[in-house]
Amino acid sequence: MNFQSRRSLPNIVGKADLFGRTTDAGHTTVRYLGTHGGQAVFERSDVTVESNATTMSETPLILPNTTNTSVNGTIGGTPVSATATSTSFQYIPPRGSSQYATAARPIQIALGKGQSVTVEGRTLRVIHVSPTSVDYRIE
Repeated sequence: MNFQSRRSLPNIVGKADLFGRTTDAGHTTVRYLGTHGGQAVFERSDVTVESNATTMSETPLILPNTTNTSVNGTIGGTPVSATATSTSFQYIPPRGSSQYATAARPIQIALGKGQSVTVEGRTLRVIHVSPTSVDYRIE
């Protein structure tokens, strides 16, 4: 079993991002190691990811720039004036963020027939254990 964790990007006041953007918060893995003494042995490994990502560090800026150009003069003795407006945009990429991962020491879990354990809101239930295999269900 592999569970990916996400957390909301915090906005300027520390609340969840209005658009629902998230960042990696780590993962939990449970894997079957084998049997020992009539029990199925599993190993749970947790990795936590810490990040300084916020909505401000992950959002680009688009700055509009408007320029007005005026021309005045004469053509054949007739006064002429004109104005032209042009608009452009400057794109400033997001600043970005940094993150680091830490792994907790793996935990071994031994379960016999009919026993279960809850991991990240899901239940791993052992149905049958034999010396060479295990039948289990994830609920």
